[in-house]
Amino acid sequence: MECSLQGDKAALGRVHNKRSSLLEGIAASRQARSERKRKLKRARSSRRKRTPRVHPSFLAPTLFNIALPRMKPQPLSLSMMINDRIKRRDQRRESQERHKRWAHDMILEEEFYRDLGIRPGPNGDTTEHHPNRKNRSGNRSRSHHRDDMDDLSFADRHFGYANLIGTYFERDAARAATTYTPQMISAVRDARTKREQRRQRLAAERKVRGSGDV
Repeated sequence: MECSLQGDKAALGRVHNKRSSLLEGIAASRQARSERKRKLKRARSSRRKRTPRVHPSFLAPTLFNIALPRMKPQPLSLSMMINDRIKRRDQRRESQERHKRWAHDMILEEEFYRDLGIRPGPNGDTTEHHPNRKNRSGNRSRSHHRDDMDDLSFADRHFGYANLIGTYFERDAARAATTYTPQMISAVRDARTKREQRRQRLAAERKVRGSGDV
């Protein structure tokens, strides 16, 4: 009887020890996993916080950015600016085409009225204009640009808006035609010199390690 009890106690002890070892292994695995996650998070945070430095290359001028030395990592503000300009250029192109279509539609409408013997007014109405009629707007102040636009026909207004949008495209073309300044060229040249020096130093260290002197 005592032998059986001792055997049961020994078996329970082995089960307890095995269970404890399994729990310790699971806890160690969880701790190692958590440590890897913390290291990865710190590495990502350090990459995000790295100060941009001049890369030994140039950022080519485009419609959305002037000629610049390439930065590594590229500043987030520069990336956002380029992305915003791309979206705005697409929006301006659509708006310009829309105003041109409206202007051509107004021209066709005016020709239609002339064929009917009706002369449309500057605001698109077909009523007779009376110079002695009082101005309904009273003494409300308006900008000179608005007054000038009111004196134009609908077609001229839309052509004016389309031409105004065209000035933004001219500014984009001027941005793409910019050149690198001497300061930019000097900064990139210094970055290339430092990169070459670093490569030579690393090559010398590998050669020393390969020879077995270290």
